[in-house]
This record gives sequence, C-alpha cells and structure tokens, in this order.
Amino acid sequence: MDIAMYKLYQDLKAKNILLTYCGAIAQESIEGIGDTVRKSLAAEEAETSTALTVFSIFIEQVQNILNYSAEKLAVRQDDENELRFGMVIVGRENSGKFFVCCGNKIFSQDVPMIESRLDELKKLDKEELKALYKKQRRSVQEPGSKGAGLGLIEMARRAAEPIAYSFEPAEDGWFFFSIKVVVGR
Repeated sequence: MDIAMYKLYQDLKAKNILLTYCGAIAQESIEGIGDTVRKSLAAEEAETSTALTVFSIFIEQVQNILNYSAEKLAVRQDDENELRFGMVIVGRENSGKFFVCCGNKIFSQDVPMIESRLDELKKLDKEELKALYKKQRRSVQEPGSKGAGLGLIEMARRAAEPIAYSFEPAEDGWFFFSIKVVVGR
C-alpha cells in the first residue's frame, strides 16, 4: 500500500465527504462511529431534523451490513461475535443535501430479492410507504429472519430522492451491493 494518502484526502474533501469507513464492523463500533457522524453534522450546521434523519439512516445502513454482509469473520464460535465487512460514507451533495451510502458483499442468489424489493419501494409515494411500514411492523417475522424489511422501508420514507443502488459482480460469485440515500430539502 502506498502511504502517500494526501491525494485521496484531497479527493474526499473536494467531494464533501464527512466520514468514510471501510473494513470490519462490529455492533460495539457503531456507537463510536455514530458519535463521529453526529459531531460532523453539527460542524456542518445541519438542521436538527436533517441531522437526526441522516443519523437514523446511517444506523440503519450499518445494521444492514452487520445483518447481511456475506463477508464475515467469526471471532469466536457464535454468531454474536462476528465481524462483518463493508463500507459506509456520509457526505454532502453540492445541492446542500446530505447522503449516506453503504456497500457490502452479498450472495448472488440474494440479488433478485433485494432488487425487486427496492424497485417496489421506488413505486410507492410517502403515504403508501407509511402504510406499508405499519403493515410490516404488525406482521409475524419468519423464523431466522433478521427483520421484517423495515429498514429499507424506513430509509425510503425518509429519503428526499428515490434510493439509488447498484450490484457489481465481485470475486467468488458474490456481488457488491451499494445503496445511497439522500436526505434534506
């Protein structure tokens, strides 16, 4: 690795990146990174409601990495102590809106289900998303499920623009799933 990182630093600053993290994520690390996000938003003088929304979406995206990243390392023999790998970026668009992006490897067989889910959410307006959220909260979760799909619905509800996403082929038949949520007026 070339340790001359100034060019990367300049590029990130020029693109208004407030925080970028790439690597292993554990449940315990969310609190510290989340605190950094809060402080960065305060330094950017984000409106309180916008800052809360950005923070909420950040937490949701990191939770998705923890729950669904196919790239993991078991620290001990139980699932509770797994490290999951991914990346998360918080920044500000030239328009002044904030964005939260995350990405992680997923299994190829999961691509159609995720893509279908996101495409369906894009078709719904705010009221329909609210109704779907309430319906999903009341539904019974399937055994082994890590949620009722509420995270994606909640991000779509809070987004200022339709959620952007991509699936890029990665090694060993995996795909790298990226998602971007824009927040603000």
